[in-house]
Amino acid sequence: MMALLAADYHTVDPKPLHKAAVYLMRSQQESGDWPQQHISGVFNRNCMITYANYRNIFPIWALGLYRRLVLQGMTRASSSSSTDDQAWMCCMSDFFVASAQQQQR
Repeated sequence: MMALLAADYHTVDPKPLHKAAVYLMRSQQESGDWPQQHISGVFNRNCMITYANYRNIFPIWALGLYRRLVLQGMTRASSSSSTDDQAWMCCMSDFFVASAQQQQR
């Protein structure tokens, strides 16, 4: 979902993103958590790593991006933005400005 949003696919066809958002919302447990997936990192054939907070961080992040880009119609900051803005864009393009604000510039 985040990859599709980063690629601006929501401007082409938002339907897969709507379905992904519904899936994430339905997957959320009563406690507010999302289910823990299998251990994802293995190295040296004997050490397994699990990132327990990732199960909550990425769904919330994805739903936040979905809300801003798809539901609220916000856009990512343009490449002509200041250096500080570009630093934020490096973080999965999570720096947004409202379309109306961009048009006023």
